[in-house]
Amino acid sequence: MAYADEQQWGRPPRWRRWAARILALAALAACVLGIYAIVHAGTRDHASATGPINDQLTDVETTAGRLGDRLEALRSGSSPRRAIRAQRRAVDANRTATRALTASGPDGTDSRDYDRLANGLDAHRELLNAIGATLGDPSSRLRFQLVPRAARARRALAALPDPRGLPGTVRGIARLKAWARAQS
Repeated sequence: MAYADEQQWGRPPRWRRWAARILALAALAACVLGIYAIVHAGTRDHASATGPINDQLTDVETTAGRLGDRLEALRSGSSPRRAIRAQRRAVDANRTATRALTASGPDGTDSRDYDRLANGLDAHRELLNAIGATLGDPSSRLRFQLVPRAARARRALAALPDPRGLPGTVRGIARLKAWARAQS
């Protein structure tokens, strides 16, 4: 009986077999392209979120991290020389990033992202200025502004389109205040 069923249905025409093979191959290619798109979207760098200043923000993060390390290493009788050098490097990196952002203008990024980047860099610059003033003159009035400026900088850096580790680089402020109190 099985033989009769095969005879009754017969084999599909040759063109149908080839059409089915081509459709199966097209479906396989679509699956491969879909998987590639998913993997590519998950692994791409978020450079577009920070626009054309991605490299400069990396420098800001690196120099600010080193400054945080130097501030945390301050002790009551220690010299602030290394911290001052780290602060100057952080100021230079911030200045370079600000210039790059200004040069690119809001055209390079979304206007909200541009405003967040400008606000984050401004808040970071204000904190760096207070740190520099306190390191240069421990009795500076700006030492009283360290904590509020650090809080503002953390908030502004955390609001960046791609904050990375920037908010975590704002550290060592309590150690700097204690050092300034001991020096004055």
